[in-house]
Amino acid sequence: TCHQRRALYGLKQAPRAWYAKYSSAAIQFGFLSSSYDHALFIRQSQHGSIFLLLYVDDM
Repeated sequence: TCHQRRALYGLKQAPRAWYAKYSSAAIQFGFLSSSYDHALFIRQSQHGSIFLLLYVDDM
């Protein structure tokens, strides 16, 4: 869970700032960013793999 200090919605740089927060949190939890799709994060262990895919519907 990410805690925001101020609202990012409506700003031009909001998507980039949100992705930076999200990706740094995923990396801290041991996920690696896929080289094929930057919205896909993968964590592998001896028990299996976890795929974390970020999808945003901007409607």
